[in-house]
Amino acid sequence: QRDGWLRRDEVLALDPPIEDVLRRWGRRLPEEVSVLHRYAELARAELAQVEVPERAPIVIHGDFARWNLHFSGGRLSGVLDWELSHVDQRIADFALSWRGHYDEVIVGYEDVTPLDPLERALIRPYYWLWVLEGARRVLLDSSQSKPGLQWHVATVLRSTRETRP
Repeated sequence: QRDGWLRRDEVLALDPPIEDVLRRWGRRLPEEVSVLHRYAELARAELAQVEVPERAPIVIHGDFARWNLHFSGGRLSGVLDWELSHVDQRIADFALSWRGHYDEVIVGYEDVTPLDPLERALIRPYYWLWVLEGARRVLLDSSQSKPGLQWHVATVLRSTRETRP
């Protein structure tokens, strides 16, 4: 953890682990928990297939999406809303901006700085980890008998297809 923010590769090591939190809610939210548990396993499996190199983390925006971009005359003139900025691996910004289906974001990033094969392999699992950490927080903070996880489930399901090169 750096400056209170989690790097994406640290999400699976949180206490309590996402699997434990999901297990506690399994009876009340069986469908949602089943999907999210499967994506926690997929993220672990995909991360285990690649050796994440020790790269110096950088400051990332944390919500680099079209609603936070200002254009003037068809050119990017400003980036707004820096409240989620933090130190992380640069691939975390790609993954968060991709949001499970905005392939044009990846194409746009690669027009400026191409992704290496390792970074491309990390887009989906890093994105899943971001969604899973959000679900984990909802469940840990919830006093409701059935907290809403519909967005989290729909988001991971939408992200299963491959990103275009």
